[in-house]
Amino acid sequence: MNKIINFDELINKLSNCCFGTNACGYCKNEKCLIGYCKTSITSCIKTDNEFVENGIGKIPFSDGKLYDDLSLADCLASVLNQCSNCSLYHDDDCIVNVIRSVIEVALIGEPIKYTGSVLVYLEDLKQKDRNLYERIFSMYKEKRKVNYKKTEEKLSFKETEDTDLEKYVTQNFNGETKEAGIYLAMSMQAEKLGYDNIAEKLKEIAFEEVYHAANFATLNGMLKEDLFANIKLMLEGELFAVSDKNNISKKAKIKGLMEASNYFKKASKDEERHASILKELLNENNVF
Repeated sequence: MNKIINFDELINKLSNCCFGTNACGYCKNEKCLIGYCKTSITSCIKTDNEFVENGIGKIPFSDGKLYDDLSLADCLASVLNQCSNCSLYHDDDCIVNVIRSVIEVALIGEPIKYTGSVLVYLEDLKQKDRNLYERIFSMYKEKRKVNYKKTEEKLSFKETEDTDLEKYVTQNFNGETKEAGIYLAMSMQAEKLGYDNIAEKLKEIAFEEVYHAANFATLNGMLKEDLFANIKLMLEGELFAVSDKNNISKKAKIKGLMEASNYFKKASKDEERHASILKELLNENNVF
């Protein structure tokens, strides 16, 4: 399978949603919503596949059982954290999409069309049920903080280096890093203006752009295969940045640009702290 799907987590979350046979008398297995999810997951594990043929069409919409709403919401937030923001490559038969759709049926009676973007999905959910959206979004953010974007991709190192694609990968790397900075700046702007919800979403986009850039760097071999050689190289850059930012701070102060001067001074301190961390990592691993 191409994606890293935590099936154990999904099964555990789904199990929490069901009140058990005490509530319905007997287990309906795949004829109930939760049972259908578990059966579909088991099938994917056995076949080493991440798709369920006609997965949405086979959902037991007539299931009238009651489920634990809080556990359903928690499960939905976990599913969203496993979505890979596949955009144009989204497939309705993806097991993650099928499970999410089933949970939506249990919560609001119908599935919500997913277009390959968690952010777009959350906006659609907000239009349908704002209270549910706020609960899911809060849970989603908390899970994201604890376990932010474990990389779904396992990309080959230097695959595009010295190929016709290298320049395009480099262009994308440069674009993603620039966008990450712009999105974070927009997030800070939104937060300052009191748009906390917008700020959170822009921040999430920023970090996704960072991950895109990291994967493009991997494809083009922009780092060395020796981890500690990379750390040494970054240490040199951090030490240079300390001196460079201090010099710019002084120049800004001379021109009376005090906010800029103070910020460059603060950034210089951050770079100094980064350098100390990198030195410590090298020392701890006996790399000199």
